[in-house]
Amino acid sequence: MCRTPETCAHRKWGPYIEEGGSANCQLIQQLLNNNSRATGQVTREMCASCCRGFEPSATDLNVVVASLLYHEIEIILQQNSLDASRLEQLISLQEFCENSLPVMGIDEDDLPERHSPSSSIPSLERIKEILPTPAVRHSILKTWSVGLTTSPRRLPTLEQSLSQFLSCGWDDVLLFVDGEVHIAEQHRHFSKTVRSPKIGAWPNFYLGLQELYHRAPHADAYLMLQDDVQWPLNWPLKRYLEDMLWPGDVPCLISLYCGAEQTSAENGWSIHPHWKWGALAFLFPNELIGPFLTDEIVRSHIRKTDESGLSGIDIVIGDWAARNNIPVFQPTPSLVQHSGEISAIWRTSRAVGVRAASKYIADFV
Repeated sequence: MCRTPETCAHRKWGPYIEEGGSANCQLIQQLLNNNSRATGQVTREMCASCCRGFEPSATDLNVVVASLLYHEIEIILQQNSLDASRLEQLISLQEFCENSLPVMGIDEDDLPERHSPSSSIPSLERIKEILPTPAVRHSILKTWSVGLTTSPRRLPTLEQSLSQFLSCGWDDVLLFVDGEVHIAEQHRHFSKTVRSPKIGAWPNFYLGLQELYHRAPHADAYLMLQDDVQWPLNWPLKRYLEDMLWPGDVPCLISLYCGAEQTSAENGWSIHPHWKWGALAFLFPNELIGPFLTDEIVRSHIRKTDESGLSGIDIVIGDWAARNNIPVFQPTPSLVQHSGEISAIWRTSRAVGVRAASKYIADFV
């Protein structure tokens, strides 16, 4: 059930329900140890904004609570009667708030634009005008094998992402479910591989890609998706890709996503000298999937002694491509957007700033 200001367990009601009134956030008061100088006062608008995000806790702050708590600490720190121990506690808590906020540039929006379904659907020719196809094409794509990795999220994104993807022309996908994930009724007919207990992002991706290959060893393209990808609703992207793949004169990799740091000045498909940012929607051709899966460095990534062996999908792919002089094409504008407002891997990471596409193709229509 969605939270509302009326149902939020953290909101302490008072005589302020009327327009313009305020309440107290018991979570903020709890984190401040009920400091007498801290009010934890919030307006109904603040509560409503918090309720649109994931439910915060003492160990996992959403952006609204982190911002409000940081402000409360600033007020307390202005007092002169704090002992050294209390001062240290407050500074540590303020650092926790900072780590729970997205890192943003001064010219960036807090969140990428979230597009509503539009009745304006561009033609295939219009998409090619916005994102011209490469002039050289070394082979033709005929058959697909598609997989999607998903794992538990505090704000689920699977249902929307999968529905949008299917609206773009595909009709089949294999779900690689890492842990306990709710699958909507309309998507339960798709084949799925469930990993329980969950094994992590990189193992789920690697095993998923391996399974796609074993199930369809002669497919022309293996498309691996993540569950927090936003697609232009009802756009003929499958037909567009079938008209442009495979570009160049040698086997290559394709990212349908282009993050802010890799965006080109001019629209079109470009090759990045060392691609490694955001394997949200990634294409392997048949010629390269076997060499990637059997590469010893790729296979040994899981053996890292720290937790980095469970993540870093984009780094592994980018490093492998660079070592083997394999071109990686990416589009400007990005064909997809990073829609996850919270990460399934990192507790305080959100799809904003450099973690989102600064040019998204849906913005051009």
